Amino acid sequence: MNKKKILLAIGLVVLLLGIGLYFYWQTNRQKGLEQAVPSAEPIPLEEITSGDTSSAIQQEIENIDLGDLDSELQAIDQELENL
Repeated sequence: MNKKKILLAIGLVVLLLGIGLYFYWQTNRQKGLEQAVPSAEPIPLEEITSGDTSSAIQQEIENIDLGDLDSELQAIDQELENL
């Protein structure tokens, strides 16, 4: 009977330690998230776009690098055929 009481006491201590560690981890996680948030300074609109004329927009669209879409689409088609 004495052995059961000792095991029960050890079990309770382990359970309480686990609960304490869980709450400690949660509070440190929240503090870390608060520190990780960067300052939300807005980027001035002038830096984002060079103009709102159709020729400026067309130039920005043409400057977008899409890579080699044909080979990527062929790879996807091959993967889908293998299913």
